[in-house]
Amino acid sequence: MAYVWDFYAVARNADLLLAGLGQTLLLSVCGIAVGVALGGLLAAMRLSGRRPLIWTALAFTEFYRNTPPLVHFFWFFYGLPMAFGLTLPPFAAALAALAHDVVLQVEDLHKRFGATEVLRGIDLAVRRGERIAILGSSGSGKSTLLRCLNVLETPTKGRLILDGTMVGAPTAGGATRYREAELNRLRARVGMVFQHFNLFPHMTALGNVMEGPLSVLGRSKAEAQDTALRHLTRVGLADKADAHPARLSGGQQQRVAIARALAMDPEILLFDEPTSSLDPELVGEVLGVINDLSAEGRTMLLVTHELGFAYHFATRVLFLHEGRILEDGPPEQVLKAPREERTRRFLDRFTAFRF
Repeated sequence: MAYVWDFYAVARNADLLLAGLGQTLLLSVCGIAVGVALGGLLAAMRLSGRRPLIWTALAFTEFYRNTPPLVHFFWFFYGLPMAFGLTLPPFAAALAALAHDVVLQVEDLHKRFGATEVLRGIDLAVRRGERIAILGSSGSGKSTLLRCLNVLETPTKGRLILDGTMVGAPTAGGATRYREAELNRLRARVGMVFQHFNLFPHMTALGNVMEGPLSVLGRSKAEAQDTALRHLTRVGLADKADAHPARLSGGQQQRVAIARALAMDPEILLFDEPTSSLDPELVGEVLGVINDLSAEGRTMLLVTHELGFAYHFATRVLFLHEGRILEDGPPEQVLKAPREERTRRFLDRFTAFRF
């Protein structure tokens, strides 16, 4: 017997649907606000120099970094009443859980090269599991923004807060001082895939992927080799493990670079125009690997001019113009109905672009 759909049920329950929409929007806004405030507090505790505060902030951060949001919901709604007799209303429990879901907070980020200001005050909150496509004309600051996120370029001013902990120590004038050991930890957690591969030419594909786990994570050779082979298999290149970069196509080299980033088990993956230096017939194989990674729920930021791929890949699109985020929203809005005239003019150049 065929099921008869009752579409009028939506109309009959419109008041409940609208109420749910309002609660969702309110939770989102309040969650971001509380998350930013809590991140600032944890950063202050880490920088206080007092061991009890430092260890409390570390324990809190590690707990939320290594447990999924569903556990947080259960803790605030069920765990607190059982453990301490403290009962939170459903909205407050959801807000407390969501507030910790911001994995990377960027505040007032500036970057200057001599007299040229490339980034002019970037504010960005990246939530765990988001896939963000970054668009913009050449010179808008897209690649510089990515390179500042793991401090391959040192920001002139601004703050990076990773999982509630500020990266670096502030100095007078708004700049931040970064220690080498701290940067190594940051880059292990925020992986980068470059436009031009940046593979070591004297190493095989396997050696390139092993290098990070060996030299940065301190893994044994056997463990690093096992990790490298697993990730080369994942990107379809197990049979090229012993090949040097010169013997690989551009698409294969970029897939090795992706495996190298994955071998560090990063929390966030940054892709800087990963297909721009490839022949057209090789673009699909790299985008296919990135698309497979997106299905795993990874947090990813991608600078790209592949607008069709960005539309289907991203949960959020940023449009940069002259070093600022001019537009920020879901792909349906930014790519199909942009609010800003500059965004519309940028998209109009892609006359063959269809969704």
